[in-house]
Amino acid sequence: MRKKKVLILIVLILSMAITVILLVKHNYELSPNYNFISAKLNIRDGDINIVNVGDSISTGRLEQVNLVAAKFGFKNIYLRSDSAKNEMKGIRNYNELMEAFLAIKNGPGWRERYQKELDSIGNDH
Repeated sequence: MRKKKVLILIVLILSMAITVILLVKHNYELSPNYNFISAKLNIRDGDINIVNVGDSISTGRLEQVNLVAAKFGFKNIYLRSDSAKNEMKGIRNYNELMEAFLAIKNGPGWRERYQKELDSIGNDH
């Protein structure tokens, strides 16, 4: 009876481990550069980024936007739409975790304050 319980426990643990490994693998395959795991690692290393997909901003405005982002403790990364279509789910997961971290770091309403500062330098971001 005891051996049967131990065997059931081992099978359950192995099943859970395999499920976790498959989920991690699937997440990584969808978006190898930007995903939940890479976000966790980047936060641990202090490399906080928000990934923006679409047209980049003008070179002249880029420096000002980067200065505002730095005040809030992150960097913007820009990816062209066509280069990121297969990575969108991973990018969303990445950004959600980064946004949550920045909310803790900067307090509630940080995104609105950031946008207000961007608007004050002209041209919507």
